[in-house]
Amino acid sequence: MLCSLLALAGAALANLSASELAQGLEELRPALDEHADARIRLSPEELAAVATPGGIARRWEKLDGADRVIGMTWTDVPRDQLWVAMQDDDNWEGVVTGLRTEILPDSSLQVRWLYEHVDLPWPVADRQWLIRVANNGPLMARSGDRVWERSWEPSPRRDAMTIDDDAVWVEVNDGGWQLIQVGGGTLILYHVRSVIGGNIPDNVATRYAYSTLDNMLEELVERAHAEPEHYRGDHPPIRRPTGGEIPRFP
Repeated sequence: MLCSLLALAGAALANLSASELAQGLEELRPALDEHADARIRLSPEELAAVATPGGIARRWEKLDGADRVIGMTWTDVPRDQLWVAMQDDDNWEGVVTGLRTEILPDSSLQVRWLYEHVDLPWPVADRQWLIRVANNGPLMARSGDRVWERSWEPSPRRDAMTIDDDAVWVEVNDGGWQLIQVGGGTLILYHVRSVIGGNIPDNVATRYAYSTLDNMLEELVERAHAEPEHYRGDHPPIRRPTGGEIPRFP
């Protein structure tokens, strides 16, 4: 396992110590070990990095098949704002150049079926994939609503309306988010594993994902900070994984 830690300067956060973070995670350990899709244990070095104001830790895990990269940070931004920032499609429009997403029939609050297609520069063939994205209800219940997890995995469905016969299917594409209430704030864990196939070496997507972990987490927190100015008025409602609607900001 290759582990690289970054302590990034950021706005002042509520006081948090590595020991407080570790203790809070230990309290949740039975729920995480029993039900989490991603069972990620933070090392002492990662705990120390995450407890630093604005700190981000990232990890590259060597696995059989595709490797996995993990990013983690802690923030005192309310979890509802983080969830809105994650779920608000407005926030992610245009973040990945050439990416098109379709929500397939039978999608719901708890399970969403997605077809995604990304245009790549010639002579590289475009890529496409189908995934099942689901909230982890058993983990949410077992943790007393302190852990929200949303994960995705490849789907065997092939019923997207605009499948590209010339694009390469991405067969390895799984990952997820965890929002864990601990230390008076929220620990954010993100992980992803993918192989884009064709003539592209397997570790190209992994290297790219690893290099962008810090930017992705910083951007999520930044967008969550801005939600009170965006999620308001007639904005379409966004629901917590428990089903309740998150109130719009005045």
